[in-house]
Amino acid sequence: MKENENNTNKIDDYRYSPAFVLPIILGMLESFALRAKIGEERPDESPSPMDIDDHDPSNFPNENQEEDTDELDDDPLKGHRESFVKVVYRLSQKGIISLSLCCLSSKCPEMRKLSVSTLYLFLQAVQMKEAQSIVQWRERPQLEMILNSVQRGLAVARAKKAKQDQDSSKSFLVPMLPAVSAIFLARSVLIAAKPADEMYSCINRHFLRIQDYHGAYNDCFSLPAFMTLFCSTQDDNNQARRERLWALQLLKDGVVDEYSYNVVARRHVPELLLSSFDGFCCRHHSIETKKTKAVNAFDTECSIILEVLERCFNNGGVSSYHHLVKGIGIFPWILSMIESHLTTPLVDVKFFQMVLSALEATIRCERTNEEHDKINFMAFDPIKLARNVVRAYEMKATQSPGDSNNNSTSPSMLLSTVCKVLSTICIHINCNDVDSQSISLKEISFEVSRNGVPISAALVLVKKVIDHSDMFNNVAGTLCSLPVAIDVDEFGTCTPTCGEKIVEFCKILLSQILKHDTITGTAKIDKNEMDETTATTNILTSIMKRTKLLTSLFEVDFSTRVEISELVVACRRRMTHAGCYDVWLETLMSVAPPDPSETLKCLLENSGRALPLGSGGEIVGNDERKVKEKAILLGRIVTFEKDHSRLFDEA
Repeated sequence: MKENENNTNKIDDYRYSPAFVLPIILGMLESFALRAKIGEERPDESPSPMDIDDHDPSNFPNENQEEDTDELDDDPLKGHRESFVKVVYRLSQKGIISLSLCCLSSKCPEMRKLSVSTLYLFLQAVQMKEAQSIVQWRERPQLEMILNSVQRGLAVARAKKAKQDQDSSKSFLVPMLPAVSAIFLARSVLIAAKPADEMYSCINRHFLRIQDYHGAYNDCFSLPAFMTLFCSTQDDNNQARRERLWALQLLKDGVVDEYSYNVVARRHVPELLLSSFDGFCCRHHSIETKKTKAVNAFDTECSIILEVLERCFNNGGVSSYHHLVKGIGIFPWILSMIESHLTTPLVDVKFFQMVLSALEATIRCERTNEEHDKINFMAFDPIKLARNVVRAYEMKATQSPGDSNNNSTSPSMLLSTVCKVLSTICIHINCNDVDSQSISLKEISFEVSRNGVPISAALVLVKKVIDHSDMFNNVAGTLCSLPVAIDVDEFGTCTPTCGEKIVEFCKILLSQILKHDTITGTAKIDKNEMDETTATTNILTSIMKRTKLLTSLFEVDFSTRVEISELVVACRRRMTHAGCYDVWLETLMSVAPPDPSETLKCLLENSGRALPLGSGGEIVGNDERKVKEKAILLGRIVTFEKDHSRLFDEA
């Protein structure tokens, strides 16, 4: 038993495994079929038309001869046949036919053989005249149609396979259907049993239209009925939407492995989904402008499309990487969606979860094929992607609940997903040293760029993760490893408002080191990731270098420089323990104010002690005299540390 996010208990019960249930069902059906002698010629069965002799008068009915009904009533197998049909009827009501059809996608050949044997007995039962006498079994003709179609489809598929493969030992293997095709058949059987179902007419029409090979199911290795349903031409908009949602749900549940994804990709379904999502978002804008009640008309479709894309990345394997990332270009599409439709509630948690799955799949596949793929291919621009993700979160976090039409999004879930996305981007930058492009990214990682992450958006995100140490580690490591964008005036200097945000950003980063003392690198994709110590060192180094860079971008006033310097000094023990003393000393020398006087004696033993901080990270008791004394002390500390470092190097 495990508890999900909604605090509801969910029990995972594995007693209904098909490998356990199906052999029992088949054994029971075979026992009844054996007593009823299913497959043998019945004594009351009329001869086939090919066996009738036109010259034999006994083969034609005599008007003066009465029917011998006693012979039919004395059939010893009639009761067994009726029992067999009743058992099949009850099992069909329990969904056993759907279960058997789903097992046709099993990777185990024995399971597929059990499935075919079970379906054969079901087909024999629905074709018996005893089945026609069951009045309640009104869906029997539809079941017979579907089972006949599947039987012929498997026979045609196996014949084609045997023709291609001359090995006789493989000709008796049951073909393995992709999961998306098997699930379609299983759900079609369930719908066929309910004439009142809203999907009954379209599913029934799909099988009635099949004409090849006397109605053989021709989508054994393809995506059945998706284009017809997703691009429905129904006059009723509600019915068209139901068919569209049914088709999307089929994709969501059917893409379970790389084999199923290849079937979907051959029909160009991912391209259709991407263009449809963009169209739904544009439609959302037009409806929202008119202020009608149908604003959320396409939210469900967009949500399922994102879930389908996430499943494709998680289960599609290398094929999804080559098709979606290299072929289609999913990351440019992601950037365009964020830039164009950020104001809509459709770019929400599920959208960023899909982005996270795409990033993780890309990193895994790039590392797996690293030795084989000699082409220097860059799947996405991490700087631009991180910039858009942070800006998107800033807009989502600052807008009031009344401005959004989708209030069901959890702010904590959105924050957690965005942090994971940024952490994965940081992994792509820092942990792929063999790529020449990643080295160039490291060279520009501490520069100021117009296309960098805006300092205002970074500040909003950092404030949200102050109380969450794990999220802070991911965010700090990424924001301090990417170029930063600042607001400048007409003279090219940093604006005062931007300077205040820079100071607040630096104080939060440095204060977080002192308050928690638990900054560790925890984000990992696979076993090839760097260890925790190396990741921690990288994060601390990035914070110090980012503090040094930001404080050099504008003219920091004397008291503010003293406050930042005090925080840097207080981080000495943590930085030294992590092996980052040299970086710490460079940062201290850069941010420390000049010593206004050499007359005050200082106690250097206080240099490693954290100074008292206020609730917002500010220094307590910050009057003019104390600021001057602290500046003198900081100057002495810098001098002492420089001499200590020089003596250590000489030794």
